Amino acid sequence: FGPDNLEHVAREMKAHRDGLVIAAWGAHEEAEESLVVGFVRCSPGVMCLGKTKSGAPRHPLYLPANAPIEPFGPPRKP
Repeated sequence: FGPDNLEHVAREMKAHRDGLVIAAWGAHEEAEESLVVGFVRCSPGVMCLGKTKSGAPRHPLYLPANAPIEPFGPPRKP
């Protein structure tokens, strides 16, 4: 959430464009309001381990080891 965070996330995602990028921060209001989250949501190919009711990517701590991955994509419309 620092001033340079978006730049660092963008650089890492570009470096890993041929690999698997999984969003997994869980249901945190502060995260959902972040520019970084907006950037990640709109980036093609980002996956998640399922979504919460609000559309946030589930955190792996609360999931079984065999949780399937799925596209993360843009937030659901209310």
